[in-house]
Amino acid sequence: MGTPNEGTNLNPGQPDSEQIRSHPADLADALERLAPEEADQSFRKLPADERAAVLAELDRETWPAFLEHQSVPEIVSVVSELPHEDAVDLLGVLPTEKRTQVLSQIPPDERQQINRLLTYPPDTAGGIMTDEYICLRQDLTVEQAQALLRSRPEEAPRSVAYLYVVDDASRLVGIIPIHDLVFRAPHRKISDLMSREVKHVWVDDDQEQIARLFEHYHYMALPVLERDRKLVGLVLAHQAMNVLQSEATEDMQLMVGLSGEERVLTPWHQSIRRRLPWLCINLGTAFLAAAVVGAFEETIAAWTALAIFLPIVAGQGGNAGMQTLTVI
Repeated sequence: MGTPNEGTNLNPGQPDSEQIRSHPADLADALERLAPEEADQSFRKLPADERAAVLAELDRETWPAFLEHQSVPEIVSVVSELPHEDAVDLLGVLPTEKRTQVLSQIPPDERQQINRLLTYPPDTAGGIMTDEYICLRQDLTVEQAQALLRSRPEEAPRSVAYLYVVDDASRLVGIIPIHDLVFRAPHRKISDLMSREVKHVWVDDDQEQIARLFEHYHYMALPVLERDRKLVGLVLAHQAMNVLQSEATEDMQLMVGLSGEERVLTPWHQSIRRRLPWLCINLGTAFLAAAVVGAFEETIAAWTALAIFLPIVAGQGGNAGMQTLTVI
């Protein structure tokens, strides 16, 4: 996924001659400010690589609206431009029939990799990991490893800090920083330079637990292993931070009776369905409080000044409760 070469005009009042280079995040913000029909039309005008880049920046809640009117070939072209982990997220919001049609038109190699990621639960290491990483054999020299990497530039991940050393069964045996391949003597063996003490996570570990590791130890990436120690992917720091942000948002929403899944751009009918049960419970407790106040109607009638304190007590109680929940 790359940055578009030229900005796309999403403002009907702005002439094309005034277009400037735009980051996908800026295009995504512009689309979200447009009316739904206008946003859909503007999105469809983008080339496939720009649509993929913009989708990656859009809130996941908006994906169904942007994909609803896309044909299967159009979605296939976007999926082909996305990293596999984002492609899996995109396929997850499609109806089952359309998802099957899209998968059937993806090249076999790509389809196999995407299907493998689809097998992992979304809230585990396997569900958030990327399958873009570089493996080396420990019997290579630095010079041989450099030549191997230069011979396959198309396989280079988006960012490389470490290279992972595996055995013949793809089991992780060590890790080597990229700078060692640049500055070490060409004749040195990978096995002599690699670190054999490698922190890792299992493919079925919970995503929130993994995010806490990143928060505490400030890792850049952690390898993901099957239970037989076979290397299958990496969890990157930005993926872990996204998990922390999502979990914190969900926890704060649950404190006030929201579903934990609602966002600013969530359709109104979904918001009503998710909020209504809590509002009904809240209404019931309000009637209960009113009944208690009604039981003391004669006292309040005799001492009218007491009525002044009713909203004060209710407001202070609510504020104190919210403060306690926030601290917890």
